[in-house]
Amino acid sequence: MSSCPSNDTPSIQSPKLFITVQQIEVYKIAALAVEVKGYRICLRLKSNRGLAWSEIFVEEQEQPVKLEEWKQALKPFVGRFEFSELTKQLAQANELQTIDQRTIYLYTNALHQLKFMPEPKKQWVVNDEDVLKKRAIAYFSI
Repeated sequence: MSSCPSNDTPSIQSPKLFITVQQIEVYKIAALAVEVKGYRICLRLKSNRGLAWSEIFVEEQEQPVKLEEWKQALKPFVGRFEFSELTKQLAQANELQTIDQRTIYLYTNALHQLKFMPEPKKQWVVNDEDVLKKRAIAYFSI
């Protein structure tokens, strides 16, 4: 006897995935190479899932990075979020171009790393902040 699956079976939804972004740090670091004029922008996310990094190089002739504007733009992205809602917010900001696109790129890159990391059993201790702050020509944390 054969049977056909019923369409009455409720669809199985995967559990919602949450993240708590505890801190966003942005470092502006001068280029080390003499022949390269510009600077690196490094964004670091601290979350309940660990740490994630993203960085870009900004050449001197490109549009300058306005860190105070970036700080204000990133404030709404600190807190507890459901991943899909957070990505929708980022997509909206990108579409409306209300935030410097580089900010969204850096944040999204770091967020993507965290999405696939399990929530750690203990807090990670990373002591690279002092080195970065010493090399940074500008820095902010939210």
